[in-house]
Amino acid sequence: MPAVDVVFLLDSSASESFDNFRKQLNFVKSFVELFDIGSSSSDMQVSVVTFSSNVEEQFNLKRYHSKDELLRAISRIPYTGGSTQTDKAISFAVHHSFTPEAGDRTQVPNVMIVMTDGRSESPSQTKSAADLAHRAGIKCIAIGIGSGVALSEIQSIASDPEQVFRVSVFDVLFWIKNDLATKTCEGNYQLIK
Repeated sequence: MPAVDVVFLLDSSASESFDNFRKQLNFVKSFVELFDIGSSSSDMQVSVVTFSSNVEEQFNLKRYHSKDELLRAISRIPYTGGSTQTDKAISFAVHHSFTPEAGDRTQVPNVMIVMTDGRSESPSQTKSAADLAHRAGIKCIAIGIGSGVALSEIQSIASDPEQVFRVSVFDVLFWIKNDLATKTCEGNYQLIK
């Protein structure tokens, strides 16, 4: 089965709260559990970038090639609080995360999964950054969580309308896990049975 490189962009802004941020991390861990992790031609590589007032790369694509190490690393990601700079996170992923220096494999599909519970500080700049990602050939999946999400904004982030997910609260993220895995892998990857 072919490989895929996945970068999660996780909202760590003040509107998230510590408890909801932890639920978001648990969701990412449950997603990772579905796949083989590593650098071989049949594995998924994962990077996590958090964003609030600042963008912070928690680890790049080449950092973890063991599922156990990756799961432990996700558990250690700190909550920061602050504003919602979605545009800066997307730009960071395009210009840094999906580069050979950060572990991106040139012959492997790139998927960016943006998770947010609100509106970015600059919707127009977020759309511009997402357009840049689309032109770079990165498949963009957007997950909006809660009632504060700007639907038009997550639609502009996603590569197409089929790549938009919206859930009412953090507690129901797990309902979309298998659909997200399918969207991530469409034409690229197979789930572990």
